Amino acid sequence: MRLRRIALENMRSIACADVAVPPGVTLITGENGSGKSTLADLAPAWAGWGHTRSASQASLVRQGQRDMSVAVTFTVDGHEYVVRRRLHLSASGATSDLDFLRDGISLKAPVMAETQRLIEQVTGPFALWSQTARVRQQGGAGEFLESVPARRRELLRQIIVNDAEWDVWAKGAGVKLRWHEARGLGLAALIGVAEEGSTQAGALRVEYGEAVSRAGQASVLRDKARDALRAAEAEVAASQEAERRVSLAKQTRAALAQAVDDAEARWRLARSKAESAAGALKEADFLRKRLASLQEAQAENEAAVKRWNEALQEAAAIAATLRVTERGLTLAQRELDRLVADDRRLRDLTAEYDGITRTECSLCGQELNTPEARLNVSTRRLALSGRMAALDPGGQLARRLTDAKDSVLQAAGTLAALQERQPTVVPAMPALLDISELGEVTTRLALAEAAGRDLSGLRDEMESARVNVHKRVYALDDFGPVPQVDAGETRMAEIRARSLALANKDAEANATAAQAEATRLAERLRRAEEQAAAVPALRAKQAESEGHAQTWRLLAEACGPAGVRQLMIDQGLAALETGANRWLELLSPEFRIAFSTLSETGRETLEEGVQGPFGLLSFADLSGAQSVAVGLAVRLALSELGGVAHGVRHETLVLDEVDAWLTGERQDAYLRLLEKLGERGYDALVISHIDGVRDLIPQRIELTATAQGTEVRTA
Repeated sequence: MRLRRIALENMRSIACADVAVPPGVTLITGENGSGKSTLADLAPAWAGWGHTRSASQASLVRQGQRDMSVAVTFTVDGHEYVVRRRLHLSASGATSDLDFLRDGISLKAPVMAETQRLIEQVTGPFALWSQTARVRQQGGAGEFLESVPARRRELLRQIIVNDAEWDVWAKGAGVKLRWHEARGLGLAALIGVAEEGSTQAGALRVEYGEAVSRAGQASVLRDKARDALRAAEAEVAASQEAERRVSLAKQTRAALAQAVDDAEARWRLARSKAESAAGALKEADFLRKRLASLQEAQAENEAAVKRWNEALQEAAAIAATLRVTERGLTLAQRELDRLVADDRRLRDLTAEYDGITRTECSLCGQELNTPEARLNVSTRRLALSGRMAALDPGGQLARRLTDAKDSVLQAAGTLAALQERQPTVVPAMPALLDISELGEVTTRLALAEAAGRDLSGLRDEMESARVNVHKRVYALDDFGPVPQVDAGETRMAEIRARSLALANKDAEANATAAQAEATRLAERLRRAEEQAAAVPALRAKQAESEGHAQTWRLLAEACGPAGVRQLMIDQGLAALETGANRWLELLSPEFRIAFSTLSETGRETLEEGVQGPFGLLSFADLSGAQSVAVGLAVRLALSELGGVAHGVRHETLVLDEVDAWLTGERQDAYLRLLEKLGERGYDALVISHIDGVRDLIPQRIELTATAQGTEVRTA
């Protein structure tokens, strides 16, 4: 697992930062309190696991702000992952949100705890990060070794044992174990029931034989009752059939009598209709004469109305023509007056034109023969010529005047002729004939004719009805009197049948009950025999279930804390010692570390011993520089061991001022260690104030505290 980017907002002193983590060793510089540990340590820890060194998450939020967010990008096995965690503070408390992406695809679950579980499947538990990836002088570089022995053993278990998977396996084995134990108890109960059924089978066989005998006797009694009931029902049916025939005869005689009455009624009705039809024919003759008279009067009235309409139309046409002619006469007279006036003006202009022959002085009256005088004469004549041409265009004024006079005379003649033709009195409209009687007579005639046309059919119908009456009377006489039947015998037969039906019902119930009892005992006997036969198979299943339960019991114990996990811790100590001593070869070659566990001390603890130039010492007896070197070596060994156990190795280390106590040779060894980290595939974020470290590391992330918050820059 390698860190690739850290983006945070409003976290402690940093307002906003988005920093790419370059490969190799990178130095983080800045003044105390500028946020170096926040960027390299707190931000990844809080984003990935929600853990902080503070008492509460709220204390991480930058002062004066309510929202904080951190997004950490890292790579594992060629895949890019992003963990984004947000926190919002409000008056009612704090709320948080968590998102997890793989190669840009969100893996966020509906429940935050499930999302956190998915993250830890990729990154490992927090203890793996806390005890292997980050190494801090602030709070102790050897946090693992500084813990009490019992706590130290618990930390080692979290680092090298994947408790989540082992707990799943242990839980599954426990479920299987409880299932097989419950199955064994159930089989034991079934065996007890089967053995009890085997002992009851003999008694049930005897009881079943008696029940079969009782059922046979009940069946015989039931058959006798059925035969007696059938005989009684046949007697009742015969009596009822006789009554039915008598009733049918009564109904038939009544129907024949009714048919006679109906035939007589139809004959009377047919006679009445025939008489009505004859009267209708007489009325039709009278109505035809009356209709002819009314139609003749109607024709005369329509001719008079037509003549009156023609007279009205002619008078209206003459009046319209008279109005048009008067309007034409008025227009012709106006045109004549206008042409007369134009002719008068034309004669005046012609006389004036002819009078302009000399050029005289307007003062003395003498004739002038100058160009100006001649021009004046020409101008006046030209003006008069234009006015004359406007009054008589084309020289047609005289002809137009003559045509106008002719039009006036013609219109006056036409007007006089129309006035002579115009009637002085409009004729009165003739009285209209009342045609309502005509319609009424027509309707009555149609009805009378229709009634008369049915007369021959009605006479035939009357004759047919008379013949039918005679037939019905003869049929009634032939039927004769209705036979009689004794109703008392029928009632007695019905009473005997009801009594036998009750007896048959009781016999049926007794037979059914006896058969049901025999069936029930047969089923009990069958189950008892099946239970007796199943005892050997149930005992075999019980033995098999006990074997499975023992297997799952052993597996549950092996998956428990004292099983394989304990063995992994014991075997992991050798790898831890080897790895730590290999790193000590670089940091402090004069020291060797050894661990003792439960099998050696008799307690559930993890004891350490450091072999140095002055003998065997505990970690607490080491000096500051010595504890830093030993603690750093153990941290690096734990990182390798935890990576193997969880399938993920934290390949980006955070070294937070771990060189604060190192001087001289150990400081040089620390510098050599930083070079070796890159060679062994590790990236490192180093926080240091030592000049030698600063000179060694060219890649830097610089933090500068300002009034608006810390600024972060990559150099």
